[in-house]
Amino acid sequence: MTISTAVEPVRPSDEAAAKRGERRALGVACGAHMLHDGYTDLVWVALPIWQAEFGLNFAMVGLLRTIYSGTLASLQIPAAAIAARIGAGTVLSAGTALAGLCYCLAGLSSGFALLVLALFLGGVGAATQHPIGSALVTRAFSGARSLKAFGAYNFAGDVGKVLLPATATSLLLILPWRPAYTLLGLAGIVAAMLIAVLTLRSRRSRTRPPPSLPSASAAKAILRGSSAFAFLSCSASQTASCEAAFLCASHSC
Repeated sequence: MTISTAVEPVRPSDEAAAKRGERRALGVACGAHMLHDGYTDLVWVALPIWQAEFGLNFAMVGLLRTIYSGTLASLQIPAAAIAARIGAGTVLSAGTALAGLCYCLAGLSSGFALLVLALFLGGVGAATQHPIGSALVTRAFSGARSLKAFGAYNFAGDVGKVLLPATATSLLLILPWRPAYTLLGLAGIVAAMLIAVLTLRSRRSRTRPPPSLPSASAAKAILRGSSAFAFLSCSASQTASCEAAFLCASHSC
């Protein structure tokens, strides 16, 4: 029995939309990685300033750093779980806004307690970037192309580690530390708005009408033809499943 299947060709408009979606996802992931990793290293620049400003001892300085990094590390899995429920773009934009708010509050702080609150909020916001940014890249790219995309994503984080501390150092040459850090925090809030807009467009571009279901007669014909082929495909499917598992494991590494 011969079953004819009609394969709808990929339209140029669909391919162009897919490319735009890939570029948008990679741009959001790289931009967020650059900003958040830069914010994380920006704490090191601020610690000696805060020590001199508020008369902190070494234990208090170490506690400030631990609050930020500990919150960042411990909340990544909960951030991914929340993103799965309410949307990756929503959580990433909210986290980026919190990371920027951290430095705005630090610029307005009057003592150790407010610094603790600011760095805790910054750690909560920074926890959203790695699980969601990497998921955006994984969702948009597959196969060998994902290696290049992940390379660009990781490189963006290293750029942020250099760029933001260097920017802070330059601002400190011309401004007091409070307005300098407030400006850097406002940049994160603006970036959060951009992330929200771009991820919203990405969700809309992925929306497609559901495929039409085959008629009852067509479904029966497919079932009869597939049952005749089932025995021959059994052994081949076992080999293919082993190969797919190996490729999947290699890709997940």
